[in-house]
Amino acid sequence: MANYRLSGYTTEASLFLERLQDLGQVFSESTDGDDADEWANVRDGTANSLTRTVDIPQISVAANASSPYLRAKRCFLQFAVPSNLSRLDNTPQLQVFASTVAGNATVVPTSVSYTNFGTPWGTGGTTATQNWQSVQVSAGAKYISGTSTTISSGRNLITLNELAKYHLLFGGGVSSGVRYITIAIVDYTYDWTGDLPPDGTNNNIVFDDFSDSNPPFLILRNPWFINDRGDDFPVAGDYVIRANEIGTNQFDRSVPQLPFSQNIRGPRSLRGKNVPYKVTT
Repeated sequence: MANYRLSGYTTEASLFLERLQDLGQVFSESTDGDDADEWANVRDGTANSLTRTVDIPQISVAANASSPYLRAKRCFLQFAVPSNLSRLDNTPQLQVFASTVAGNATVVPTSVSYTNFGTPWGTGGTTATQNWQSVQVSAGAKYISGTSTTISSGRNLITLNELAKYHLLFGGGVSSGVRYITIAIVDYTYDWTGDLPPDGTNNNIVFDDFSDSNPPFLILRNPWFINDRGDDFPVAGDYVIRANEIGTNQFDRSVPQLPFSQNIRGPRSLRGKNVPYKVTT
């Protein structure tokens, strides 16, 4: 991803999906039976079939008395990381909008193994089986601090943990000089725990996708970026007026001086105005 464009004082920077292929699902199913061994095969990605579908971010577990007996779907979201991101003073947050919620909507956002995960995702080079088996189903690989998180209809804001912050800065997958972070979201009740879902189970969550009104996005909290002068400074809303300061990266510019309009005294909401604040009655 290109440099994040600096445009003023803020404590957050949002990363949006760049392509249709940046989100989707892989589903694994069994048509041979509904016992514990078959469920283990579904979770391992060694059952009858695995299918990858882009632009349908869905998490589900279903169990039926007839074929397909068992099915699980895992959601994948992939974000390109700005090349000038140098530091985060807080953990990131993920915002998703659930258009469909059915059954038990408890999930776990987790990391993937980039050895078997193509970057950018959905452009070839890896198979649906490799994508499925790249999901890290272990406590130390989760992108949240708690055991799980519950999704409700509408907007959901999920606070991620230190591992997600680390992967944004130093980990993730790299392709053509661009770093990516991939977030896999897994059903907690059966897929994560390995418990066999009983017949009639229908846990299902569908998020708004790339072309919908509320696609997923990642929020960088208290980020630091390297500016066009090579300086490393925070983009911070600390209410301190840094009038015409040279050593700050809060604005892209071609000369080492901020506009004099940034010299307005008072709260930060007045910066950028062409007239001073005055009290009126």
